[in-house]
Amino acid sequence: MVEYKRIRDDLSDFWPVEAYRIVDEGGKLLIDLTDGYRKRLRVAIGEHRTYRRIEEGYALVMLSDLPNTSDRRHWLYSVDHSDFLSWFHGQSYDVHIDTGLVHYSVLTSVDIIDVISYGEPIVTDIPVE
Repeated sequence: MVEYKRIRDDLSDFWPVEAYRIVDEGGKLLIDLTDGYRKRLRVAIGEHRTYRRIEEGYALVMLSDLPNTSDRRHWLYSVDHSDFLSWFHGQSYDVHIDTGLVHYSVLTSVDIIDVISYGEPIVTDIPVE
């Protein structure tokens, strides 16, 4: 069974969160987030192997796997027993099994961004001008 595990509980006050830019460059996936008016954050995930973005209205199965979906203030997770990671392993003939790949998920108020990576997400502030 798919299991979502919270990362960085200190980020729960940053809500609602929306991705306004996703850039894949220099070996990193950069996901820039905003709460719409007072703060911006960047989630940088290095050594990623693949990612996907889906509008949450089309991801009802994924959302049903989340613990306590009524409290959606948390938005950064690692995912155990991931269907996405299983799919990736199948596509690569299982050559990356047991190499430390992790499925991370960023849940915004509009989208779900899933990343398979060796690197952990690093969250930093983006100055608001």
